[in-house]
Amino acid sequence: MRWIQTATWVFLILYWILVLYHYPNLPEQIPTHFNIMGEADALGSKSNIFLLPAIATAIVLGMGSTKRSKVNEGAGQEPAYTNAMRMAIILHCTLVFLFAGISYQSIQIAFNKSSSLGMFFLPMSLAIIFIPMGYFMWKIFRGA
Repeated sequence: MRWIQTATWVFLILYWILVLYHYPNLPEQIPTHFNIMGEADALGSKSNIFLLPAIATAIVLGMGSTKRSKVNEGAGQEPAYTNAMRMAIILHCTLVFLFAGISYQSIQIAFNKSSSLGMFFLPMSLAIIFIPMGYFMWKIFRGA
């Protein structure tokens, strides 16, 4: 799991580099919201480009500040806690990756190099969030 945590930090740093690199050249109005088909349906100030990386950073830092609580090993809580922490680590990496994808596409749309996120972005995003979550929830409730 350590490599996933490292990958999360690498993605986050690259994400900030992407946003900071493109910010000076962005038009004053950029897409800030997308409908279910992935089409931009709201515009906002170019400074909104920093919102998703800030949220991603808060999520990653929040995970880093999570302390290991006392676990009653005799009650079988240790595997559940371990699996819950693994799920959280994977979800944080996934969220950073998804947020970076949304920001990248917002930048591409702002530069007229793309027209939408694509109609498969939402189903794909939901799958990469809920498949690992379902797997770890299954492991937690199974007691493994």
